[in-house]
Amino acid sequence: MLLTSRSMATRSKDFLLEFIELFQQEECLWKVKSKNYYNRSKKDASYGTLIGEVQEVEPDATRDTVVKRINNLRSTFRKEHKKFIKSQVSGAGAEEMYAPRLWYYSQLRFLCDQEAPHNSTSSSQEEEEDSEVNSLFFLLYFTLLLCLIHIVWVEYTPSKLRVKVFDEILLYIHLSCHSTLLTLLKYSTN
Repeated sequence: MLLTSRSMATRSKDFLLEFIELFQQEECLWKVKSKNYYNRSKKDASYGTLIGEVQEVEPDATRDTVVKRINNLRSTFRKEHKKFIKSQVSGAGAEEMYAPRLWYYSQLRFLCDQEAPHNSTSSSQEEEEDSEVNSLFFLLYFTLLLCLIHIVWVEYTPSKLRVKVFDEILLYIHLSCHSTLLTLLKYSTN
């Protein structure tokens, strides 16, 4: 039984390698800059080729089966590739560099930089979120500074010198500290 499961695993590995190789040949399915990337008839023909390959192992395979398999491969590769890139960017030494653990990682390297272009709103949304976070942290910093001023004023200024107006201003500062912290807590839970 052990030999059978090993041979099945070997066949499964061999099949996956053949599938990846065939997928790589069908550039209209993955190469964003290909002139046929948006050609539906070419894509249909390419999917037909891949369906034929998969049906040798899974006779009831459909286009959905092939698309799911491709998406799973791409998603797994993308996650592994992000880890690899992140270790390079972080300035990790050669010993700390992430080594991809995905056994078919090298076979899918042709997918690098081949993601479909996203609409520009996603990057502007990210910039807007970053700006919002920066604004909140600036507000927090400013509020904490004002709280410190308030503490120094109350602790080290004789009560005769403190005018009622200043006390009201400092109360406002104290309340704004509290509301800023609540806003940050609300933002961090979203």
